[in-house]
Amino acid sequence: AIYKRLFGESHLEVARGYNSIGEVHRYLLNNLFLAEQYFAQALKIREKLLADHDQVLVPTYYNLAATCRLKEDYGKAISYGLKAIDILLHQPTLDSSRYILCNNLIANIYSSNDEPQKAIPYYQKIIPLQQKLKNYNLTRLATYYNNLSFAFMKVGRFQEALSTANN
Repeated sequence: AIYKRLFGESHLEVARGYNSIGEVHRYLLNNLFLAEQYFAQALKIREKLLADHDQVLVPTYYNLAATCRLKEDYGKAISYGLKAIDILLHQPTLDSSRYILCNNLIANIYSSNDEPQKAIPYYQKIIPLQQKLKNYNLTRLATYYNNLSFAFMKVGRFQEALSTANN
């Protein structure tokens, strides 16, 4: 509210405030409806003020995608997640960590929507990228393998599921 009074509605600090309020509603109050509203307000301001492929937009698209997934609004979730990935791919240098997280989110959205066949390519894409990161997180890598194995199992590709699970 202070930034809004100081700078007016169209300012990046106001957008950051809306995003923070959205996070409070999502993570602390578990009010996904209000979280989505605040994230959308932050996005509206950021889109107005920033270039189409400004990486500042990525966390907002990610938050919206994750929130819509939890609301089971999978179409919107996929749309927001793909926009985040598109922005990352247009950067001079790829932020591999964010790229992995966004692709994992897309895979998880498809899995949540009972579309494991669409999740598989996203899981397959992120595993080698995760392994290339310096000091990569073994727990996260194990989770990606587990998710891929489970997706293979759900589509009846049992040998691949077993092979993946044994990695």
